[in-house]
Amino acid sequence: MTRLDRWEQRAEVPLSVAALVFLAAYAVPIAAPDVSESTRAVCETVLTATWIAFAVDYAIRLKLAEARRAFIRHNLSDLAVIALPILRPLRLLRLVALIGVLKPGAPRSAR
Repeated sequence: MTRLDRWEQRAEVPLSVAALVFLAAYAVPIAAPDVSESTRAVCETVLTATWIAFAVDYAIRLKLAEARRAFIRHNLSDLAVIALPILRPLRLLRLVALIGVLKPGAPRSAR
């Protein structure tokens, strides 16, 4: 297992949680337009913090990658998540795929 694989394995759950938190912080001002200014400020802070978390993760994975150009080509969706904030919840799709593979009824080869 490479250093990149180990990093991705350790970061998967925290980044999935960050995507959920981002989704909630993004939804609150939209779902409740009359929220207080302090709530809006907290939501904006959370949005910024999650963007930073995703950017730091991408930078670390790029640094750990042996073939950086290939890494960029194969991780364009992750780059888009950083460049286009509205796409951050898409990171949850990885978690959904992971849960599907780890289901107890899944064949051992799939796990």
